[in-house]
Amino acid sequence: MQKAVCLTLIVLILTTCLPVLAATQVTEYQRGFGDGQREGRKDVGWVHIVWGFLTGGIHTLVVVFLPGKEVPYRKLILLEGEPQAYKYGFMDGYQDGYRRQRLSYSASGAATCWVLGIVGQVIPTD
Repeated sequence: MQKAVCLTLIVLILTTCLPVLAATQVTEYQRGFGDGQREGRKDVGWVHIVWGFLTGGIHTLVVVFLPGKEVPYRKLILLEGEPQAYKYGFMDGYQDGYRRQRLSYSASGAATCWVLGIVGQVIPTD
């Protein structure tokens, strides 16, 4: 009888605690993902705008297929003491943010090149 009561209590405790723990893990991952995206966007250099402009969009096509940059070691050190879910989210978010910003910069350079080319053709040079 005591075993049945103990098992029932354990099941009740687990069924109430596990969803809360799972929600905390998702929240930590999402928080880390957002922080990682912001850091990844900061690390993209303006050189991608220049390459997009100079190649007229070829660089943009190449960038689409390149993987995201690995998180630099100096940023990984700052993650010490954070939950594991936060660390995974940060690393995924960093790569995603870096890739998106790199693509955005490259496309901006290519668009500028195309606009200047079109304007150069439209404006008479007489």
